[in-house]
Amino acid sequence: MLKNIVVATGLALLFSTGAAAAQTKLTPETGTMPHQCNQLFSETEQLIKEAEKQPGTHTQFVNIKSKLSQSKKQILALEREVQIKSCDKGLIALNNIKKQQLQP
Repeated sequence: MLKNIVVATGLALLFSTGAAAAQTKLTPETGTMPHQCNQLFSETEQLIKEAEKQPGTHTQFVNIKSKLSQSKKQILALEREVQIKSCDKGLIALNNIKKQQLQP
C-alpha cells in the first residue's frame, strides 16, 4: 500500500510540474520557496523514507528519487505564482491518493 502511495506521489509531482510548465514561460524566481512547495516536498520525502523501510520496495527508489529531484528543479524554475499553483495541485493530488489508499 505504501509503495503505491510513493509511486502515485511521484506521478502527482510530475503532473503538477507538467501542467505548470505548459502554462508559463520558464523564468526562475529568486528568494524562498513557497510554503506549499515545502509542504509537498516534505510530505513526499517522508513517504519515500517510510516506504524504503518496507520489504521489496527498494528497486524503485532510485527512479522515484530521481523524478522527485527533477520535479523540484522544474517547479523552482517557474515563476513564483505558478510554483504556488503547481504545488497546490500536487498537494491536492497527494491528499486524494492518500484518501484512496486508506479506503477499504
